[in-house]
Amino acid sequence: NFFNQANYNFINIGESIKPNFGLTNPIVNSVVRENDDALWVGTNGGGLNFVDLKSKKVIEYKIRISDKTKTSNMINVLAEFDNVNLLCGTVNGLYNFNKNNKDFKVIPLRKNEQLLPEFPVTSLVVDEKKIWVGTEGDGLKLIQGKDVIINYRADSEINVLSDNFVTDIEFENNNIWIATQDGLNQIDKISGKLVKIFRSEGTGTIANNNLTSLFADS
Repeated sequence: NFFNQANYNFINIGESIKPNFGLTNPIVNSVVRENDDALWVGTNGGGLNFVDLKSKKVIEYKIRISDKTKTSNMINVLAEFDNVNLLCGTVNGLYNFNKNNKDFKVIPLRKNEQLLPEFPVTSLVVDEKKIWVGTEGDGLKLIQGKDVIINYRADSEINVLSDNFVTDIEFENNNIWIATQDGLNQIDKISGKLVKIFRSEGTGTIANNNLTSLFADS
């Protein structure tokens, strides 16, 4: 739904309002604003949709992959890297969409394991040209350039995360907060120190270790 501030009405964009102005899938997982009149929409199987609210048109962009047994057109999360590049976290890994060329390129999340399938991407945050990637089963990854420079996992000897299923990432000053299915994690961006927070008896504790979403209150 799009809220029109001019007339205080909602515009519902479903699968088919009229020709060329309907989403390729009615289930919307993520939205990024391009400008006042346009949106990028990540759908649950219909790929990436560009919604032009002014001309009332929707353009579909599908991720083409060679292995037809996999589908990457279930986009879980979108994040703008810069004015040209849009990051798309899918059920089969991470992709970059170039708005000028209108093409997708995979951003590998594994090192020296190209033959294995990628884990689903659940959350994305861009910070000073670095990409924080939360995954479903492979922990948290920090990408700089084209490389994963740090991998936070529950079964690592260093950079030990509370759980490998990351549900959300949030920034607050110099802290990075990571919600997982088993605990909350805090990373100090300056020192790199990681603190795990779990539910405990008494006051001043999280209510449940299975977390789904984070919001930083200013």
